[in-house]
Amino acid sequence: MTEAAEPLFDIDMDDHAGLLSLARAHRYAVLHNLNDPIARQAWSVYQHELACDSPRNTWNSGQAHHPAIYRALCIDPADPTAAYAVLHLRLVRIAGAHLIAAAWPVPAIYEDHLGIDTVLLWNPVDNTLIEMGDAEPLFSHGAVDTIYADPFEFMRAWAEQRSIFWARRQRIGADKWSARPDEITTKLPGAMLMSPADKVQWRGVNLAGAIDIVGDAAPVKRAIMRELGPPRMNVAQIQRAA
Repeated sequence: MTEAAEPLFDIDMDDHAGLLSLARAHRYAVLHNLNDPIARQAWSVYQHELACDSPRNTWNSGQAHHPAIYRALCIDPADPTAAYAVLHLRLVRIAGAHLIAAAWPVPAIYEDHLGIDTVLLWNPVDNTLIEMGDAEPLFSHGAVDTIYADPFEFMRAWAEQRSIFWARRQRIGADKWSARPDEITTKLPGAMLMSPADKVQWRGVNLAGAIDIVGDAAPVKRAIMRELGPPRMNVAQIQRAA
């Protein structure tokens, strides 16, 4: 009696996240070994995630590098850093409105979009910003030393941050490729206020000792002071130079 062959991949068939990670990290190995039950299941999970109705697939279906994106952010598309600066943005149409969708973490060049956790939708016409799906009142990652209360300023600073990174990375030179820093996929210019400041549980936010607020600082300052108290917080308002 012939014994069943050992599976090529050591992973549980019911581990959805593990199977998806396997297919994303070893796509060609999985695809060329579909006779293996684990590989076949991983590929099925991968294809399902690519086709299902989700915020990240909405982002992926949008138009990259659309002229409207550059116009909304006042970016010259001829700038050599412009394409990378807006790589995380797509123009999408939802309920008849054209919106700019921002992905986080930002997919690195040549990566698929299935690592996206959050998609923000910005309407440049009325300068409003919402998160697709279950939204938190404050969109942040890591320690917070800048809080944005203005969606345009947040989106612009995000693009500027990416532009500066790309210019610095290119200056290192092709002959020092190994010394080039990795792409910035999770870094944000600061935290974005997604709801009234008094809806945020500030004690649960990793705040720095001094906070810069871009936009209308007064309600943010009041909410932080009310919850944390003046001795623990030094809040300053900053504005973009004209």
